Amino acid sequence: MPGQLKAVVGRSSRTFGRLTAGSRVLPGLLVCGGQRCGTTSLYRALAQHPAVLKPVFHKGVHYFDTNYGRGPSWYRGHFPTQAGARRIADHTGLAPVAFESSPYYLYHPLAAERFARDLPGVKVIVLVRDPVERAWSHHAHEVARGFEPIADFEEAVAAEASRLEGVEERLRSDPGHYSFDHQHHAYTARGQYADFLEPLAERVGRDRVLVLDSGEFFTRPEDAFERVLRFLGLPWLGEFAFARHNARGRPSPMSDSLRELLTDHYGPYDERLADWLGSVPSWRRLPRRRRPPTRARRAGTSCAAPPAAGSRTWSGRRSRASGAWRSPGSRPWRSRRPRPARSSRRPRCSCWPGRSRAWARPPGWCTGSRACTATAATARSARSCAWACGPRRPRRWQRPSCCCWSRRCSRARTWCGSSRCSCPHRSPWRRCWRRRAATGSWGPRSSSTSSGAPWPSSSGSV
Repeated sequence: MPGQLKAVVGRSSRTFGRLTAGSRVLPGLLVCGGQRCGTTSLYRALAQHPAVLKPVFHKGVHYFDTNYGRGPSWYRGHFPTQAGARRIADHTGLAPVAFESSPYYLYHPLAAERFARDLPGVKVIVLVRDPVERAWSHHAHEVARGFEPIADFEEAVAAEASRLEGVEERLRSDPGHYSFDHQHHAYTARGQYADFLEPLAERVGRDRVLVLDSGEFFTRPEDAFERVLRFLGLPWLGEFAFARHNARGRPSPMSDSLRELLTDHYGPYDERLADWLGSVPSWRRLPRRRRPPTRARRAGTSCAAPPAAGSRTWSGRRSRASGAWRSPGSRPWRSRRPRPARSSRRPRCSCWPGRSRAWARPPGWCTGSRACTATAATARSARSCAWACGPRRPRRWQRPSCCCWSRRCSRARTWCGSSRCSCPHRSPWRRCWRRRAATGSWGPRSSSTSSGAPWPSSSGSV
């Protein structure tokens, strides 16, 4: 669509929204930042939830920072209608939540006071990132958009103090004032997250502010997104696709001296941020070191204390090779069978339907069901499959003991909608793999419950 036509359509849509503002909903959630911290990725993930309503026109409305003078009717015209919200509530049985994502809300000195007054009870989500990488990414983003004439990152950081001198005081004293430098050229100041979170919590309340680590959101998106849904009081419904959006390259390099200087500068702010995250930020954690082996490896070392004189409870003997004490019946560690390759290991979890002792995949392995949490491609381990197996989950979250209970569907307490689901609770004739392994048959428990088409043979895919 050409730019001029797109602008005309946008103005017409906003005019229509302003005229119908009385029949539209107000947001109950604001994603307030930070800039270049993954707000677009979280926005796309939230928009996939059936009970979450995104803005009609675009991601960020920017009403409480740069467009507050347009009035509440202009702002309300950006959101869906109340009739649409009622249809979603009837379909899902949940109260829908409208939201928008404007990262500049966190940094504008008057934005928190404005939306705390105009949106009582609103919840706020803030994403934080390594402040050094955030500043570098912010500069690359502004250069790519044509908003930054200084292409060198180090020169832009040096010019930041002169650009922002006295700007924040002017914004506080004059509500109608706008500063281009404050919105686009504050690179290092944006990473001092604790300075912006504390006044935000004073306005809306600490219990209505959720701070997420972007590093954890990108490495473990499902766990972070489940935390977001718990914060909103929504269940996990449907499938979600998590991806990174608006990622850009770095046209200007960063010197090691500048990186070290910025890292030391953000140290006190990161310590204060740990209280908001509940743990050390991901960029401040030390890398995990490999645990050294604990078995006897060298001659003359002992992995256990020698038996006490006159003790009758110890019947072990000393190894001839290393001199280490070994328990009765154990073999020297050098003679143990080597572990197989990672691709051929079987996961030790309840999703493994077979009970074969061989390392190869048993015939009962599920390879076709989308809902199965352990597939030949992923080969989940016991740790990654803990949520799906759920041995210690509360009673109301317990799933049937079969491999086809979906990890995401179980959290929403709804049965998996896959047409190939083999669980007995979906229909009487569809049986799970465990029943096949135990009874050797796909038939129902009794002839009175048998219905539907026959199940495919065990040689075919599930």
